[in-house]
Amino acid sequence: MWIRICAVFAVSTICLWAACGSGLPGSSSVVATINPPNPTLAAGATVALTGNGTGFTQTPLPQWQMQESTSVANEHCGFLVTSTSQANFTNCPMGYVTYDPNKFPSIATYYAPPTAGIYHVQFIATQFSTFDHVSATATTPVTVTP
Repeated sequence: MWIRICAVFAVSTICLWAACGSGLPGSSSVVATINPPNPTLAAGATVALTGNGTGFTQTPLPQWQMQESTSVANEHCGFLVTSTSQANFTNCPMGYVTYDPNKFPSIATYYAPPTAGIYHVQFIATQFSTFDHVSATATTPVTVTP
C-alpha cells in the first residue's frame, strides 16, 4: 500500500510540473544582439554598446563579458557599474565592459586597452524560471587601433 501511495505521489508531481510548464521559450526562439556591431575605436577610448534580446517571454537578465578573459574573480572582465574595483587593464589586458544589470535593453561601456588588436565583447541575456533557464549570447569583434 505504501509503495502505491508513493508511486501515485511521484506521478502526480511529474504531471503537475509538466502541466505548469517552465514558462520559458524554446532556446531556438531567443536571440541576442549587440549594437553597434563591429565597432572600431582608438586604444584607450570607450564605446557605448547596447545589448538586446528577442523571443523571451519575460525580461531577461543581462550580462556582459570579454570572450578572451580567463576570469577575474569570476567576472570575465564584465563588471557591474557598482563594483568596478578590479576593472583595469592589468586584470583585463583585452579591455573590459561595465554595465547595469537592472536595465534591459542593456547599455554597456567597453574600455579599450592600450594595445591595438581585435577583441570580442559578449552579451548574454538569460531568462530564469523556477526549474530552468534559457540564454542567448551575441558576440561582436571590437577593433582597437593604435
